[in-house]
Amino acid sequence: MKGEAKRGQISDSQLFFVLFTVRLYSLLLAVSSLNDFVFSFLLSFALCIAVQYVSKINKPAMLFLGIISVLLTLQTVLSYVLFIKKAVHPEFSQPLLIVLIISSVIYAASLKLEAISRFSLFSGALLITSLLFAVFTNVKVFSINNVNAISFENDFTLYNYVKCLDIPVIFTVLYSRINGDRRKALFESIGFSYAVSFVLLVFFFGVMGTAARVYEYPTFRLFQLSKIGTLSRLDIVFTGSVLLALFLKCSVLLYCGLYGITGGKFEKN
Repeated sequence: MKGEAKRGQISDSQLFFVLFTVRLYSLLLAVSSLNDFVFSFLLSFALCIAVQYVSKINKPAMLFLGIISVLLTLQTVLSYVLFIKKAVHPEFSQPLLIVLIISSVIYAASLKLEAISRFSLFSGALLITSLLFAVFTNVKVFSINNVNAISFENDFTLYNYVKCLDIPVIFTVLYSRINGDRRKALFESIGFSYAVSFVLLVFFFGVMGTAARVYEYPTFRLFQLSKIGTLSRLDIVFTGSVLLALFLKCSVLLYCGLYGITGGKFEKN
């Protein structure tokens, strides 16, 4: 990827980090079995093939994509709130959390695409670092014999299929704003995000064995099992890094929504 960021545009490497972080975040909170992983990958890959040749779309199509982006933003916020309720803090005020996230995301989207793309490098790197932390702190209890317990149950619902629209929609809306090899960045981001997710899924079952099948958020459980000296249940590391990834995903989706709905006028204001 050799493109450079220009005024009003982002480079293909920045696009990679945006799409990579967005897709990996979604996978961490959606995939809990091998079937889920395969179905998600096939759908995402097929959608990316469909949109890679998009060069210019008319105003009605841009408006439609803008509305979809806003709806995906709301879906992402509600999905995160559900994760907090189920796995982290059942008593936390959901309305307060929704208001805090949406307020922060509106501010971030107002900073426009260049600022959001710069933040993607930080949030993506932090997310990967935290995942490596979970792997290294659990590697001693990993057993290759447990991997055959990996779940093949299909829990991937229509709701999870909708999540796969994030990358195609973002790529299509931002197509004209990218300087460099767009298609390479698109497929590399998909490939790397699913590769990381697959390694984590296999590692999780290697650590937990058959007991892994009862957990809805496998990666979060890995952090709960993490220990450093006398410190244990380090799930706050996961929650913190995922929160930043959520912030990035919602910010870029809302930006795409406003950009599409206003026909690009939002960027100029």
